[in-house]
Amino acid sequence: MKITEVRAFLLSCPMPELVRLPFHGGERTILKRDALYVKVSTDSGLTGFGPGAASETTAAMVNDGLRELLVGREVGDPSGFPAEALAKFGSKAFVAAGAVEVALYDLWGKAEGCSVTDFFGGRKQDTVRCYGSAGMYQSAEEYAAEAAAVCEAGYAAYKYRPALGPDEDVRTVQLMREALGPDVGICMDAHAWWRMGDKSYGADTIEEIALAVSDLGVTWLEEPLPVEDRAAYADFRDKKIVPVAAGEHEHDVEGFRELVDGGCVDFAQADVSHHGGFSGLSEILGICESSKVAFAFHNWG
Repeated sequence: MKITEVRAFLLSCPMPELVRLPFHGGERTILKRDALYVKVSTDSGLTGFGPGAASETTAAMVNDGLRELLVGREVGDPSGFPAEALAKFGSKAFVAAGAVEVALYDLWGKAEGCSVTDFFGGRKQDTVRCYGSAGMYQSAEEYAAEAAAVCEAGYAAYKYRPALGPDEDVRTVQLMREALGPDVGICMDAHAWWRMGDKSYGADTIEEIALAVSDLGVTWLEEPLPVEDRAAYADFRDKKIVPVAAGEHEHDVEGFRELVDGGCVDFAQADVSHHGGFSGLSEILGICESSKVAFAFHNWG
């Protein structure tokens, strides 16, 4: 069975109406939602699919670069493909190669009549704890109501984006804890705190907020500081106020190694679709395991 085509499809869905989300430093406007998937076709009619980062850059790398490495090959073990892609195209191929690798594994599993998990030693567990990632730029009361609704659906935790100003950000966590009870996790995705222009929070303000919510059962505080400032993350985490999470903005496995080995996080977060496919995630998981740092999937990949 030979591969006959490799194609990335970039999809975009315009919102019926502009979505305007006010926050402490201004207003975010959402015009559309994007997605990308990779399809690998064969002469037998079998196909494999994989999700990828929704960008024109990723689509072009797949369609104009990686495709030429695969068309005409026999279907089989794709574990060496990301390294081959990086050797030919450099680090710019990291994201796209991972997406293609997932599609190749999907195809190989179909060809062999087995689950992709069988290629990695078989299933390790029967259940996965999930959090509901929802809240974005709304009032404290609306966050609390949404958190309760999400967790009534069975999720173990609720993730939201605080950006209402320091006092309101603290009050939001207080209201959510009242609405959720003691057993549901609260994940604070604070990437807006350092993206609000002259209203961005400094390190002292971030520490004050963390201290104010530290007894409210926060599962993690995600990306509260500029992602490139490793020293600031290590210093903040060393204070052991609340667990710290990051990883979404890393561009390669070495970035995760710096993040974990540098003592920057309690939770490392990565996406199969953005961080090198199954091969990249396997390396990242190994780094986390060796340093006894927890791992959490970040996105829908």
